[in-house]
Amino acid sequence: MKLKVVFTKSFKILKEFKFFILISIFLSFFSAIFGGLSIGLLLPIIDQNPEFVINQLGLDFLNSFLNSVNVTSQIELVRLFAVLIIVMTVFETLFSVLSSFIAIDISSKIIYKLQTKLVEKYYDLDQIKRNNYESGYVFSLISENSRQIGNLFSQVLSSFKNIFKVIVYGYVLIKVSLLMTISAFFLLVILSIIIKAFVGKKLKKQSEITLKSIENLNSSLIENLNNSKYIKGTGRSVDFQNRLKTDIGEFIENYIKRSKITAISAPIFNTINAVSIALLIILGTLFINVSIDQWLPLMVPFIIIIFRLVGPINSLNSLRVKLEGVLPDFSRIISFVEDASQNSTSNGSKIFDSLNKRIVFENVDFKFSKSRKFQIKNLNLDIEKFNHIALIGPSGGGKSTIVDLLMKTYDVQNGNILVDEININDLNTPTWQQKIAFVNQEPTIFNTSIRNNLLWFSPESNDTQIIQSLKDAQIYDFISSLDGGLEHVFNDNGTGLSGGQKQRIAVARALLINADLIIFDEATSQIDITTESEIYDTLLSLKNKVTVLVVAHRLTAIKNIDKIAIIEDGQLSDFGTIQELLDYENFYSDSLKKIK
Repeated sequence: MKLKVVFTKSFKILKEFKFFILISIFLSFFSAIFGGLSIGLLLPIIDQNPEFVINQLGLDFLNSFLNSVNVTSQIELVRLFAVLIIVMTVFETLFSVLSSFIAIDISSKIIYKLQTKLVEKYYDLDQIKRNNYESGYVFSLISENSRQIGNLFSQVLSSFKNIFKVIVYGYVLIKVSLLMTISAFFLLVILSIIIKAFVGKKLKKQSEITLKSIENLNSSLIENLNNSKYIKGTGRSVDFQNRLKTDIGEFIENYIKRSKITAISAPIFNTINAVSIALLIILGTLFINVSIDQWLPLMVPFIIIIFRLVGPINSLNSLRVKLEGVLPDFSRIISFVEDASQNSTSNGSKIFDSLNKRIVFENVDFKFSKSRKFQIKNLNLDIEKFNHIALIGPSGGGKSTIVDLLMKTYDVQNGNILVDEININDLNTPTWQQKIAFVNQEPTIFNTSIRNNLLWFSPESNDTQIIQSLKDAQIYDFISSLDGGLEHVFNDNGTGLSGGQKQRIAVARALLINADLIIFDEATSQIDITTESEIYDTLLSLKNKVTVLVVAHRLTAIKNIDKIAIIEDGQLSDFGTIQELLDYENFYSDSLKKIK
């Protein structure tokens, strides 16, 4: 990625902080001024003829100050300037610290802005495109890449005081000898360009490799942590640990290489600066055409200022090297944001309030990628308000995909889904989705209290409603037996809960939501027959109150259903009541006879 693109994108990020950036730059400027004055105030101390040196350095105002102060002895003059040096140094430090604090604050806000923007874009990203991103890659973007960029901005702002110091001290140096100053900067600039070409390119390349190793490590960590119970239960934990150790080893190896490249830059700069200063002393004997008694008072402040410049110049050079190292972070974030912007899920403007008539699938097509066959092909399905509909059929036939399309997890590619004759893509997505209560066969239990697990999806509900939903889901007695009851916290997606208990908590969550549509996607697959029957009896009590869509393989779950849709190969092969389907031969005829 070119620096021009980085600066363009950076400017957009920094616009909202321009006031504080200007204040930081203003403080950096005065920090440099006071730093320059503290150097200038050394001159009357180190020279027996301070007026000559002051004039040579272009600090004439110091002579005026000396003439206005009633000092009777040389020792009093030294004490006076020592106090002034302390005052100037304190102001230099104060302004520098304030500038740094502002830079840190801006950096933190930039990190926050980048991380929240990435999270927002991740959720906006079309699900098909999102499936292509590994969790480790996204985790690295949000946690590592954004932090590196935020820290770089802080360093860039801090570099302004170094720039101002170079300007202020450079002005003083020019007054000593223009030719020597040009020589000094020529040496430093040429050598820094050589170092950047050598160190910067290596750092950029190694940073890209290191970022990839971080991504791989994060993916492996997430995979191992999420599946540790299964891995351990299969007796293959050592194999997985070894693979994880390999990823950790690769990351550490690349991290060490990048760190060494970064670490070597400062000592090289210091060495070059020391050599440059020695060469400048030699040049000073050639270019400054004065006696040795006058040459030493001029060269001493010159060398002091050069030494004071070493730190700022090293920091500026290091910043250039770090910029090369952070370019891959910029590239990744910009690429992800642009990709998400171009592949975001559709979101209409019509606010959905409630279902009045029906949901209709009209000639709907969908497939996950161009190379794969259609998962849903020319599907037509009519779901009337308050009807309880079951989707049954062979595994992989497209039942769960129909649910995903209905929930706008994926966008329809051909055809239409109409909600009360309004295209689902024209509906405001959150208002539509918040009217759907969804329970799948692998429910999520969040790392918070049981109360929050329910309230986060129905914030207006009270304790009475929460308790009733838990009773209807046949889980209230178990919750009451736990320490803290509703305040009990389960970690790591409900560790300690059985699959059936998780499903019942998820069912309670669904029942609590003031939904127009309840979707059960194999939601009772891990629950015993008796409890399942009680839950579906609860759903039956919601007849004429809510529309229900049930995806099921266990046909006992659909004995009281209004209509059944048989889905095979992504198409609707049969649709009707149990009795209507019994009149025709189909894949489930024998099974349907058993539940009749």
